[in-house]
Amino acid sequence: MKKKNVLIIGSGARVQKTILPALACLSDVFSLMGIYSRRKKQVVIPGKRTPITTMTDMTEIDFRRVDMIIVAIIPAQVLSVLKCLVAYDVHHCTLFLDTPVLPPKDIGGLRLLSRFGHTFVSEDYIGMTSFNTVYDLIQRGSIGKLRYIYLFHSGYNYHALALLKKLTSSSYIRSVRLVRRNEEVFETHVFFPNDVRATILGPRDYSVGRFLVVGEKGSIADYPIHSTLINTLHYIHRNNIYRGIRVTGGVEASVLMENKLYRTLSSQFIDRTTLNCQKIEGFMRLLMSSLKTKPRFAYSSHQAIYDSIISFIVDKTSFFFDFRLPLGSDSMAQRVIRVASALLPV
Repeated sequence: MKKKNVLIIGSGARVQKTILPALACLSDVFSLMGIYSRRKKQVVIPGKRTPITTMTDMTEIDFRRVDMIIVAIIPAQVLSVLKCLVAYDVHHCTLFLDTPVLPPKDIGGLRLLSRFGHTFVSEDYIGMTSFNTVYDLIQRGSIGKLRYIYLFHSGYNYHALALLKKLTSSSYIRSVRLVRRNEEVFETHVFFPNDVRATILGPRDYSVGRFLVVGEKGSIADYPIHSTLINTLHYIHRNNIYRGIRVTGGVEASVLMENKLYRTLSSQFIDRTTLNCQKIEGFMRLLMSSLKTKPRFAYSSHQAIYDSIISFIVDKTSFFFDFRLPLGSDSMAQRVIRVASALLPV
């Protein structure tokens, strides 16, 4: 199979810590054409002896050769970058946009996405092995009917909402309530249309973050609990670097990183924490999934904007409510987003 040529827009921490390592591990499938940034800088790529210099002039890019564009910049800059990109022939390009895609005030910019061949949202969490395994166990009925999900210091705004919607198989969120216990500690209570609930306990601290998924007949946790009904998810490490997960308890399973380049290059990653290595693995899944006719890990721009707007509203008002419309598959908030994206200026 011919390699897919990839152009990256952005050169910050997200690119250097997660996106470039993922592409390096998939170098047999994807070829990095270059990195565009506002200012020239030297960027180190795992597996390469010398750093590469970023481009600052978009006219130097031959977009006829570009198969995929990955945009990883701050949200406030996304609309201007999209306007620059659509000035070129990008109808054949697959576009990846980081969450939250666009700020609410720029929602009209969603119309520009139709100028690209395909658009995907770079929501790593839905591709992580740990949560993918939890999702599979839920779907197989290993814990019975799903009842409750707890994210202890491990959920952040729209990322957490995207993950929770995946685990609960929900297309929208019925309501959200934020309870602040003091200036730092808070609880975000999320209610889904299938009677599943979730609590996100803050503040966020991924170094100690954990989760507990509760069903009628059992639970799944990524920390030890002495109970016969608990399936425990363990993170496997080799030389202090994440290599996969193992499940013990009522279900016995192991999922190890099969990518040989990951095992070779992981010692060169800038960020070798368990979370970031999982994000690298998750982004690898998103990239490979995008090549399929029916991508398993596809997450739409409208869904990402929906999650972002919920987070924005809850932060301002501590409450959000939504409901499904009687005709069609949209909720009320989702319909408003679609109408706003069609009517507001680009």
